[in-house]
Amino acid sequence: MQKFITFILNRITGLLFITIFVFSSISLLSRSSNDPYYGHYVTNENINNFFGSMGSYFAGTVYIFLGTSSYLISIFFLILGFKKIFGIQIKLILIRLTSFIVSIILLCFIFKYWSFNGGVLGNILFEIINNQLENVFINKYAFFI
Repeated sequence: MQKFITFILNRITGLLFITIFVFSSISLLSRSSNDPYYGHYVTNENINNFFGSMGSYFAGTVYIFLGTSSYLISIFFLILGFKKIFGIQIKLILIRLTSFIVSIILLCFIFKYWSFNGGVLGNILFEIINNQLENVFINKYAFFI
């Protein structure tokens, strides 16, 4: 009986992850710059996002904050969903989640460095690292001047 309950819970969890994948990917793909999101409110009631205002707020906020890296969130939930549905055991989930978050943060910086959309997070990291490197080189080579 315990195996049956685990089997059903894995399938339900997998379907939940697949649902999150579908919602996030369609919301991000149907995102419009004219749609409202947190920090950008528009007065017109014409929302172009497929999932309406909920999809608009999700996609706009995630895209502004993470930039192009936001599409990887959908892929993460797709992989988790398929693993749960097919019964593949997910080991070290906390380490995988932490490495995924660190990877998203680094990709935001790399996209900003390559002049892609790195989002607000990429802009902040780029400015911090750029200022720190500038200070290091100014202080280190100041005696040559």
